[in-house]
Amino acid sequence: MNLCEMVRETKRQDTGNVHVEQAKQYLSTHLTQEIRTEDVAEAVGVSPYHLSRLFKALTGQTMREYLTNARIEAAKQLLAASDRSLPQIASLLRFCHQSYFTCIFRKQTGITPGQYRKEHHR
Repeated sequence: MNLCEMVRETKRQDTGNVHVEQAKQYLSTHLTQEIRTEDVAEAVGVSPYHLSRLFKALTGQTMREYLTNARIEAAKQLLAASDRSLPQIASLLRFCHQSYFTCIFRKQTGITPGQYRKEHHR
């Protein structure tokens, strides 16, 4: 199972809107790339403004928040199933610095990436 498949399995809640679902799919399959709202909107065929409003209304999150959450979920999978270093994971998932990655990871999970790895590494 690849990184995108792992994240998709954790993001099953359907909004019922084809554009938002396509945007979620786009975000999940481009986790390791720099993503702009304009790129997502172009991929799903609506304006960036409309997509941003629709996404927030139907998911309760901005696309940036959704993307960050998806990247943290992917990081959990990588921490549990690989021996990649924390800087490698942070870089792969487009976090600007390992310290920022650690801060966001801790904020979302309550523990550091290192602690998560110790508890979940296979």
